[in-house]
Amino acid sequence: MKELELNQLIANARFTVFLGKNGSGKSTLLRKLDSSNHYNTKYISPERGGTLVYDANVENTISHDENWLINDRRRNRTEQFRQQSAVQFRNLEVLILREIEKNPIKRKDSSYTFDETLGQINT
Repeated sequence: MKELELNQLIANARFTVFLGKNGSGKSTLLRKLDSSNHYNTKYISPERGGTLVYDANVENTISHDENWLINDRRRNRTEQFRQQSAVQFRNLEVLILREIEKNPIKRKDSSYTFDETLGQINT
């Protein structure tokens, strides 16, 4: 993909997701984007099944070391992926609910909910 096309794709998107077969260059592309400091990127390593479980120790580590989550997720596999995902899910929920609380227009809009926001992310 040409760099200009990639820049346009990302500039016009709230979320950009790269999918592809093993070895197709997804991680290489994300590391390149991340090193450019032009984009807010987060690399999410593949989940290997299991159940989301909240772990206060993971949340504590994230709050005390701002780079820990980013560095840990850049590895191809992290043992605490599910716990990190649970913490990030809780953080997203709090951010959305605070946004609704602070914005009178969104507060009055009964269709603007956390579940609706998740639906937009997942479509």
